[in-house]
Amino acid sequence: MRWRFHFLLLALPSSVCEVVMLDGDNFSDEMSSSANGIFVKFYAPWCGHCKKLKPTWDELAQEQASRTDAARVGLVDCTRTKELCTRHAVRAYPTLLFFGPEGKSIFKYFGARTIEALTAFADEGWQQAEEYDPSLEPPPKPPPGFWELARVHWKALAGVAAFFVFLGILGVWLANSGEDDEAPSTRPVASTPPGRASRSFGNVPLSEQSPDVDAGAGPARRRSKRLAHAE
Repeated sequence: MRWRFHFLLLALPSSVCEVVMLDGDNFSDEMSSSANGIFVKFYAPWCGHCKKLKPTWDELAQEQASRTDAARVGLVDCTRTKELCTRHAVRAYPTLLFFGPEGKSIFKYFGARTIEALTAFADEGWQQAEEYDPSLEPPPKPPPGFWELARVHWKALAGVAAFFVFLGILGVWLANSGEDDEAPSTRPVASTPPGRASRSFGNVPLSEQSPDVDAGAGPARRRSKRLAHAE
């Protein structure tokens, strides 16, 4: 198994091997043993700016490793080592901190993220920089509450509320229109009395004729029948 591990190390790019991966277990030992200091990038894997800086940071690590009197280059993954990032007041990614010899002093880098500027800072530039004290940094802002989010995004919330109100009104209207289509007709339908055949006057059934027409026709028929029997 040991020869496989060495084979994997040889297969890795030299820039990756030269970067010192720091965490809570080896951070203190690496700092105390650094005679020329360590230039550390505190980052998060999902950070777009960190990904953009990675090729330049790997190149810096390879260049520094080629000189015996140069500072080393390190990395701290803040998603895995949150305690280190909190201790050094890391508020944004990437945060570049130079730890002087034996880690006794800290200097924050604010310059350009080019290989020339980073190399100059790692060599001697840090000596002209102001020393960085993480304890003097303001505490991180608490996450915004509901009312703060509502104040900032009130237009979006109002649009969402109006949309749901519109959906509610539309649903009620559709439900009422469906009931009107399915409701039976309330118009009374005349029915023929039992034992009486349906009669019509012209093209209109007697059941739908006015009562005056039907009432006048009845006695006239009865008189005509009586006259027919008398003859």
